[in-house]
Amino acid sequence: MDVKNKDSLYVNTLLEKSRMNRDIATLAFKNSIALYFIFVFLAILGLTQNYIDKKYFFTLVFMGLGSLLIGVIPYVVTMIGERKKLNVVLFNLMLKDASLKDYYDDKRYYMTKRNEKNAKEI
Repeated sequence: MDVKNKDSLYVNTLLEKSRMNRDIATLAFKNSIALYFIFVFLAILGLTQNYIDKKYFFTLVFMGLGSLLIGVIPYVVTMIGERKKLNVVLFNLMLKDASLKDYYDDKRYYMTKRNEKNAKEI
């Protein structure tokens, strides 16, 4: 196996792993949104039909917000981490292939000096 095939296999494997992590985070995020709306719907329905009082209404609303936070925080952390990993891979590819550097001439694709160390470790 030559170097290009190894690099291609590595990049494809890394991209597939990144897709799986994003899919898992998105699934948890969607479930937390659904749970939030269920809590809010039950709270509003219970308050309007006089099944619950205001104390339980606010408890259900805060439980919904808590479930939303439990889903949003891991989603955001996962997306930031995956973006950093993909930027490192892009930076490594730009170091290997000078033609890519001309293609990605936008400043947001360049890694900072702090991330160059991380790029060489991977």
